[in-house]
Amino acid sequence: MSATQPPGSDFFIDRNDGRGKPIDPTLIAAAKAVWPRIRWMVEDALRDDSAAAELLERVVLRIAEAQHKKQLPKPLDSPKAILMVRSRDELNNEIRRARRISYVGTLTDLTVLAESRGENADSGHRIHARALIEELLAMFDEDVRHLATLRLAGYEWAEIAKELGGRAGTLRERFRVALRRLRDRLSSNDKSEGQEGN
Repeated sequence: MSATQPPGSDFFIDRNDGRGKPIDPTLIAAAKAVWPRIRWMVEDALRDDSAAAELLERVVLRIAEAQHKKQLPKPLDSPKAILMVRSRDELNNEIRRARRISYVGTLTDLTVLAESRGENADSGHRIHARALIEELLAMFDEDVRHLATLRLAGYEWAEIAKELGGRAGTLRERFRVALRRLRDRLSSNDKSEGQEGN
């Protein structure tokens, strides 16, 4: 499969009986719709989009299997949002696996490594920034994490509102409040660590 083409399978093999089971057509249509954003997200995180199609296929197959087992409804209420969030989670898992396999060290080490590969010196900073974003996302509750993931993937508030239901202004305000709470939480942690050091 070419990295520029979205996944195209319309069935999955049931692990229990070995037979092909159909994938919900709305899920396939949603996968094709989010493909450019998934490809960009993978390329931005890994500096290579060759893994994007495989990642999206894995996510689609897992969702289809969950629908077949009645763990998820068929059709999904917001398939694009679910695909984006689960793809982001899968990508983060892939990044964590890569870190466990090969520890690269400090930000300076990352920059030196990027330059030795002939990459832009900013690559080390980008990897570090990506790790920080991942840590921050983990501090949000699941709803806000969905909003943040969709925003980071380039969705506009109107698109997010259409996908998740609700009003764009309400979702934007919920996200703004969550960011303010996170900022307050982080600054209170900084203050308490400063007091402990005295």
